[in-house]
Amino acid sequence: MDTKQSSEKRFALLIDADNVSSKYIKPIIDELSKYGTVTYKRIYGDWTLTLHSKWKDALLENSITPIQQFGYTQGKNATDSAMIIDAMDILYTRSVEGFCIVSSDSDFTRLASRIRESGLTVVGMGEKKTPVPFRKACDIFTTLELLLPSGGNGKNGRNKGKSEQGGQTSNAQNNTGPSIEEIEQAVVNIITDNQNNGKSTGLGEVGSRLLKRHPDFDVRSYGTNQLKKLLDEFESVVVTKDGSSVTVELAESVVAEEQPKVEAAPPAAPKRKPRRKSVQHVVKATSQPVEPEATPQPVEPEAVLNPTDAPAPADAGESPDRFIRQLVREAGAEGIALSEVGKRVRAKFRTFKLRDLGYTQLRSYVADIDDVEIEKRGKDFYARLAE
Repeated sequence: MDTKQSSEKRFALLIDADNVSSKYIKPIIDELSKYGTVTYKRIYGDWTLTLHSKWKDALLENSITPIQQFGYTQGKNATDSAMIIDAMDILYTRSVEGFCIVSSDSDFTRLASRIRESGLTVVGMGEKKTPVPFRKACDIFTTLELLLPSGGNGKNGRNKGKSEQGGQTSNAQNNTGPSIEEIEQAVVNIITDNQNNGKSTGLGEVGSRLLKRHPDFDVRSYGTNQLKKLLDEFESVVVTKDGSSVTVELAESVVAEEQPKVEAAPPAAPKRKPRRKSVQHVVKATSQPVEPEATPQPVEPEAVLNPTDAPAPADAGESPDRFIRQLVREAGAEGIALSEVGKRVRAKFRTFKLRDLGYTQLRSYVADIDDVEIEKRGKDFYARLAE
């Protein structure tokens, strides 16, 4: 998902034994293997302490080198200093392309920032208590509880997961990253940015840009293991697969493809007929000079009624909100699909961009127009005259 990722990258794994449990060691290495090859495996702590005795078997099984660091003064963390010094030594050798710092301590925030300044990838891992500054300082941050079955709750956790919507509640409780609402809004913003620039949005791009905005974003925090499944739960977006290509669109932009001109036909017919009749009456009233009167027959207002047929520049003085209000009136009581509104507005006003008007969604913009309201029907949105 991240543009820096590559299976050829070499990583230095540095673990703070004072702030991480030994039960995570195997999942940590498995997770890091997704990003590249681990060439340095070091763990730092005071191994004379009995609380570190559980690490012995895990270190032997996973070929991790323990680095002894005595606590010189009570209350001072000598382990952190040793890790930082070693990390800078490795950085200057240029022998790796990335670091994985495993700790639930914010003391490594500046270290992560310094490594990134040198152009290397930083993968952070820590328990859910890890402070936000360290999370944000990393390119990617993974909550360790998510790496264990059922969020690390053991046997009881699995039973609880089954009783609470297939384990989703367990993962949700471990989510200390962005909320589901923040992720949905971020996805909407990404798609809107691309639409304003005339680009489509691929599933891979969504994942990559989400990580850049929220380094601690992880789909497993929301009860799923695939980004597509997470996006399928959002009402504001639609995921479309065409062969090997997967694109993500705003839901309000998809309905127009299913019924492109159903909304446009009814309002056009009744408006044209009366105008043509009025022209014929004028011709009869002036008896002989028929030829000069026939020239005004291609009435200009008809072009306004069908913006999709002729995407000409907007008439001087006409605004998008006035044009939208006109479309809604012509649609009658049934209203008009919001996707069709967006299609027509962009055809008539070529420079129309929601972001320039202070909006991220067409739905919000149309809802603020006088006498117009938004109605949801299933997964689709319609604009209609307010009652």
